[in-house]
Amino acid sequence: MAEYASTRIGIPFGLFHYTGETAWRDLFVSNVPFFDPLSFPFLAYASYCLARWALRQARGWAPAALTVALMMLLDLLVDPLAVREESWFLGRIFTYVEPGTYFGGPLSNFASWFLVGWAIVGGYLRAVRRRPQALGSPLGGISLYYGAVLFNLGITGWIGERVLLGAGILVHVAVFC
Repeated sequence: MAEYASTRIGIPFGLFHYTGETAWRDLFVSNVPFFDPLSFPFLAYASYCLARWALRQARGWAPAALTVALMMLLDLLVDPLAVREESWFLGRIFTYVEPGTYFGGPLSNFASWFLVGWAIVGGYLRAVRRRPQALGSPLGGISLYYGAVLFNLGITGWIGERVLLGAGILVHVAVFC
C-alpha cells in the first residue's frame, strides 16, 4: 500500500515511478512490482532479530524502535544503489520525480521507513504480546540482515560508487561501535 501511494501521491516515500523496464520479467500488481512490498516483512524480520539480540529482549518499545532504525539503516544502502539505474545488474527499476539529497533519495523516503517499519513490527508485537512462547533463535535473521548489508556494499563497490560505499560502511560501523 505504501509503495502504491508513493507512486500516486508521493506519500510516504516521496513521489517516484517504476519505470516498467522490468515488466517482462516481474509480476506487477497495478504499477508496483509484486516483490518490492514483499521485501518489507523480510527486512523487518531481519532487523527485529538483530534488535532483540542487541537488546537481549524481544518485547516492548525498545526492540520495536531499534528495529525500525535498523530497517532505515538498511535502506540507506538499498535505495541509493537502486537509483543508480543501468550501473548495476537489476537495471533501471524506478526513478524519483525529484532526486533527493542523499545519493538521489529524498529524506522523506528514509523517514518513511520508520513509519512502515513501525506498522509492521508494532503490529506483530501487538499481535503476539500475550503469547509467552519462545521466538526461537535470532541468528537466521541476523545473518539475513548482515547478508543484505554485505551484498549491497559489495554491489556498491563493484559498480565503483566509492563515496556511497564509504557512507554505507561509515553508517553501519558507527552504529555498532
